[in-house]
Order: sequence, then structure tokens, then C-alpha cells
Amino acid sequence: MNIKLKKKQKMKTKSTTVKNILSGMLLLLASALMLSCTQKSGYTITGEIDPQMFSVDSIYLYRSDATPFASAPVKDGKFTLKGHVEKVEKAMIGNIGQQFATNIIIENGQQYELLIKDDMILLKGGDIQEKVLGFVNSEEYKNAVRNYNETGEALLEDYDENDKERAEEIELILDEKGNKVLEIENAHFARLIEGNEPTIVKLLALTETQDWRNYPVEKRNQLLDEYEKELGQNELIDEYRDYLSGEEELLAAAQGVSVGNPYINITAQTREKQPVELANVIAGNKYTLLEFWASWCGPCRAEIPHLKRVYEKYKSEGFEIYAISVDDEEADWLKALDEVNTPWINVRNAEGFNGGAVKSYGIQGVPSSFLIDKEGNIVASMDQLRGEEMDKVMEGLF
Repeated sequence: MNIKLKKKQKMKTKSTTVKNILSGMLLLLASALMLSCTQKSGYTITGEIDPQMFSVDSIYLYRSDATPFASAPVKDGKFTLKGHVEKVEKAMIGNIGQQFATNIIIENGQQYELLIKDDMILLKGGDIQEKVLGFVNSEEYKNAVRNYNETGEALLEDYDENDKERAEEIELILDEKGNKVLEIENAHFARLIEGNEPTIVKLLALTETQDWRNYPVEKRNQLLDEYEKELGQNELIDEYRDYLSGEEELLAAAQGVSVGNPYINITAQTREKQPVELANVIAGNKYTLLEFWASWCGPCRAEIPHLKRVYEKYKSEGFEIYAISVDDEEADWLKALDEVNTPWINVRNAEGFNGGAVKSYGIQGVPSSFLIDKEGNIVASMDQLRGEEMDKVMEGLF
């Protein structure tokens, strides 16, 4: 101790330049040690899940392809999940088996808190997480989501599937409420993309925004080129480029099956494992509705009462429906079939959204509909086959 004190006293007689150099070296060393500790410390996620909402044994972190890469047991509704990532990781946290998950951006040296309670999923913590996705905890956003949910519940209490006008009115109201939620999201991401933010923040915001009007595929690829110049080789950029390439393929496919173009043949299996070829259905009817849907799709199932009325009215005149499900799990599809009890042809695209049928028609969401005449030409599609618009189309054709 005395020796160190004497050395320190001697240093005071040296020049200011030497003192500054030594101080700088000490600061650099301290910074390096702090950075090293942060990288090694990894991340920690603690949380609490209301068992009345979800009773689960485990919580998981999933990558974009729904592959889990970390997990922790849930005991008495509480958990602590620790781990380490090689880079900033965009993921989901939840339990897909129980159909709940929310986005999370993970970085080492950060702590997060997940609270699932009162019909809300709240995630806090993480510097980049708060910057990119923290807006979901704002009162404006929570109120918009709550307004959408409560309005939907109230409107559906007295919903009568036979009241066509009321059903269309409800759809318009919910569309307006849902668009408000989307507007808040897209406005937030646009501020990050256009603002003076770190490049990694801009990149993550770009991958989240659903504003395809202001950020079409071409513009997104241009921004990725700019980001890559600053970030260098980046796995997230590569993955998003692949995604955009798939979007371009879907858009090209969708243009190929627009009104006036010929249909593309599909073969899929019924619940009895019997293959049904779309071409044979088209050949045996004046008009065939190709309907892509899924058990988990609320708008799809909301359309079914109207489709039943249309089917009953025109079935005897040569109208058929070929409904193809994009459910990943066969059990979900079969359960839905028992619930909705639809009288038309029901088949399933076994590969879900990754199947050839989905890609060949450029399907980006469900419901997606195509009306095909006996010669195999698409005569109407999408919004033309919803509610009152479909009634007009069918009256004109029959």
C-alpha cells in the first residue's frame, strides 16, 4: 500500500500531458471492461402471467419461423428467462401452443419485464425495445386497442347473421377502429425511419411497418442498401431481403390471377383424405368460388353466413364453392368444419401459408376469393366477393 502511494505521489510531478494519457488509458480500460461485462451478462426477462388468462408450464422465445431458441419454466404464474445472443435479436416471446405471443427485441446487458394481465400483454425494458416497440405501452395506443376490442364485443352481442345490412355496418365500424390502431403504429415507425435515429433502430422500424403505400417493396430495398453501407453484413438485412423477395413473387403471382386471367389448378384433400381437383369442379359448374380461409381468421368465419345464403340461392343453378383452408394444423381445421358446418367442398392446403396453392395465387392474407367461370376465367375477386358486392355480381351472372 505504501509503495503504491509513493508512486502516485511521484506521478503528480510529471507533466500534464502524461497525466492526460494515463487518464485516457484508464478510461479506455474501464470502458472495455464494462463492454465485456455487458456482452457476457446476456439478457434477463422476468414476468408474471395471470393464470386466469393463460395456464402454461413454460414461456418461450421464438424466431421468425416460430422455432423456439430459449425457454423458462413458469411456476405460480411467474418466470425468469436468462440467455445470451450473438447480436441484436428480433423475436417473439410467449407460448404459441396457448396462442399468445408478442414481439421483443433482445440485446445483451438488458433487463425486460413481461406482464400478462387484464386482457393485456405489457412488455417493458431494453433500450432498443423501448425505442422501437415501446409505443404499445402508450395510453394512445392502449386506448385505441381497447376501443377496438370493446366495440367489437358490444356489437357482436346482438349480432344477427341474417341481418345483412347490420353485418355490413358492423364490418365498417370495426374496420375504422382497426385502421386507427394501424395508423398509430405506422406513424410511430415512420418517425423512426425518417428521424435521426441509429441505423439499427431504423432497420427494425422498417421491418415492422405495415405502411406499404409509403414504403413499397422498391423503397424498402433502397433503404436496406443504405443501412447495409453503415452496418455492413447483417443477418437481419439478409432475412428481410429474402422476405421482400417473397413479397415481390406474391405480388407478381397476384397480378397473374387478377380478373380476366385464367385460373391456376389446385388439388387438395378433403377431411376423408380424398383428393379433389379444382379443374373438375370448374368443369361441372357454371361458376365456382375459390375461397381461401382459416379456422383462426375472424373475417373468414364472419363471411360464412352470407356465403351460405348465396350458396343456397344459386347451388341449383350451377354454383359451387371450393373452400381451401390454410390451417397449419389439421385438427384446427376439422374442429372449425364441425363448428361452421358448411355444405360445400372443403379441402386443406397441408403446408399452410407455405403451400403451393397459396403461392400460385399470391395470397397475402385471408379471406381471399376468386370467382371462376366454366371456361376457367376469373370473373371477380377479393372485395368484389364480399357482402352486398357479391350479391350484385351474382345477380348479374345468373
